[in-house]
Amino acid sequence: ATLTITARYCYSTPASETPETSAFVQIDDRRPDQPARRIFSGWIYASSPGLNAVDHPLYDVWAIRCIGGTVPA
Repeated sequence: ATLTITARYCYSTPASETPETSAFVQIDDRRPDQPARRIFSGWIYASSPGLNAVDHPLYDVWAIRCIGGTVPA
């Protein structure tokens, strides 16, 4: 319950292609008794969850699919 996960970019291939989702995420650990600490910043891939694994003793973070719209520039 202390993690804040921010997806900066997410891409899922169209249904006509081999399924793949990749996302650039930033994960901060915000414990009430400590200052916020970024524990991960990088790309994660649905087909290779171990490639850029999030190193946390309690949580695993995986990309499954992109949901939502685009963010205006």
